[in-house]
Amino acid sequence: MAAAENNDEDRVEALFRRFRFEKVINEDASHHTVHLLGTISGEEGTDKRAVVILSKTAFPTEPETWTTIHTSQHITHTQTLGQNDVYLWAVAWLHPARPAVHNSPDLKLQIIFPATELHIRKYTKQDHKIIRETPQLYQQVVLPYINAIPPTRLSWLYNILDHVTEADKIVYEDPSDTDGFMIMPDLKWDQSTRSSLYLLCIVRNRGIRSLRDLRPRHLGMLQTIRARAAAAIEEKYQVSGRELRMFVHYQPSYYHFHVHITHVDHLGFNGIAVGQAHLLDDVIDNLAQELRRASPGPSLYEAKTFTYALGSHHALFEPLWARQLPDF
Repeated sequence: MAAAENNDEDRVEALFRRFRFEKVINEDASHHTVHLLGTISGEEGTDKRAVVILSKTAFPTEPETWTTIHTSQHITHTQTLGQNDVYLWAVAWLHPARPAVHNSPDLKLQIIFPATELHIRKYTKQDHKIIRETPQLYQQVVLPYINAIPPTRLSWLYNILDHVTEADKIVYEDPSDTDGFMIMPDLKWDQSTRSSLYLLCIVRNRGIRSLRDLRPRHLGMLQTIRARAAAAIEEKYQVSGRELRMFVHYQPSYYHFHVHITHVDHLGFNGIAVGQAHLLDDVIDNLAQELRRASPGPSLYEAKTFTYALGSHHALFEPLWARQLPDF
């Protein structure tokens, strides 16, 4: 058996060494995979087509692997993408000569410094449970939590809206205090890979903190966001509106209303999960139907029961989980 395994290994290495690259036929930044088309010369001397699929393996977890991460054994060069408050973003290369010969970085790098206990809990592996948040639970648990969040928690976002940071990255801006908004690249995007395109639209109205606060009077603003985002992104990045997915999170990671805009092929990240992500088209349609009905009583998003997965490290998890009704 061992001899057969060695022969298989030798064949893989021999084929790979004879592979002659032609072009990239697919790439998926979310899954860290690239598909290459080329040829391999056969034993009879003829070239035959071949597809090579390369995927990034899982990162090692042994402590000794990371104690020297800053040395020449690992990351050798970084290029800053942006900095805002305690957040820094960069791209990185793993070989000292690589930036000079190849523009594509090996890694995206984010540093949070100084990191609070809240940051540490957010980025630590955690269990998730399905939460059903009724309007009553929102009033009793979620709203008091939102109201207790110190304004300093959003300093980085207000820096953006006030042009203190990242003003050079703005793709589109409407300055209205009530219906205005700003569109710019999300710094998780490397700003070059088309299939992982990711932008944010941040509204200027500080009174809209989440989907729960949306009313029919906000319909015009949302429709304008959809139209302006599609036009601005097509002009700057040559990606049409039909290739964009626009959605809103609930629960959001921060309580100031914003819309996520990604390439339709950008899949495989947590934020696209059903329950958390609500398509902007659906939000607009829901509000438009509510406007046509014009019925008295609470607004749709005020009266809606939201169902979503929530991590056990989230500050809302324990009080919401303790109030969940038995499974139906």
